[in-house]
Amino acid sequence: MRTATEIKEPRDYKGFVIEPWHGKFEHYPDKPLLLIASFIVHADDFFCVFAFLVKYLDIVAKKVSDEELLEKTQETIRSYIDSGKVNNPKEYTFEFKSPEFVEVKDPTWWIKSIS
Repeated sequence: MRTATEIKEPRDYKGFVIEPWHGKFEHYPDKPLLLIASFIVHADDFFCVFAFLVKYLDIVAKKVSDEELLEKTQETIRSYIDSGKVNNPKEYTFEFKSPEFVEVKDPTWWIKSIS
């Protein structure tokens, strides 16, 4: 049985707060074998969403731990902040393509909440 690691507390980074919405990779009943974690990045009058998908079979086949995957989510978010890529309001979606997360546009697994 898989035990999920979780980011529970918000983290400050360069004037932004990276807050877990679903701070662990979770199964969803309508998306078998897919795991999703999401984070809200906010500051004064600013927010955006980062969502990350991992296929469960990739975790098993590539022997990647939840800790490693969660650290990669944080590295990805920090990289976007560092490079000035974050926009208000916007949703960023990523899929795990070993060894990193790759941004994908309008994936079917994500229901947009920002219009």
